[in-house]
Amino acid sequence: MTKAHRDTPSQRSAPSKSGAAQKPQRSVGWVVSITLIGWIVLATPVAAMGVLTYLLFFSASGDSNQAWIIVQGVLSAAMGLCMIAFPVLLGFAVMKRRRGLWIGAIVTGALSVATLIYVSGSIFGPPTVSG
Repeated sequence: MTKAHRDTPSQRSAPSKSGAAQKPQRSVGWVVSITLIGWIVLATPVAAMGVLTYLLFFSASGDSNQAWIIVQGVLSAAMGLCMIAFPVLLGFAVMKRRRGLWIGAIVTGALSVATLIYVSGSIFGPPTVSG
C-alpha cells in the first residue's frame, strides 16, 4: 500500500526567518574601530564632565539649594556615561544591524551632542552679543 500524499514529508525545508531577508553581519573590527575613534574624540568632554560632576558634588559653596546641585551632579554623571556608551552602541549597531541597537545609539548620540553643547558653554562661557 502506498502512503497518501499528505502523509509524506516534504522535501523542501521550511522557510526560516533568518534566511535571505537578514543582512550579513559585519566584522568585529567595525565595533573596535568605531569604539576607539569615538572614545578618542570624546575623551576631553568626558574628562570635563567628570571634573564638573566632581565640582558639583564636592563644592564647598554655601548655596541654599543643595538639591539642585545634586540633580545637576547626577545629570552630569549620566551624560558622561552616555558619551562613554555612544561609540560602543554605534559600533554594535553597525555590526549587528538591529533596530534596537540603532535606537540606543541614536538616543545616546543625541544626549552626547547635548552634553557637548553644555560642556562647551561651561568651558568657553555663554555666547555674548556685542553691539
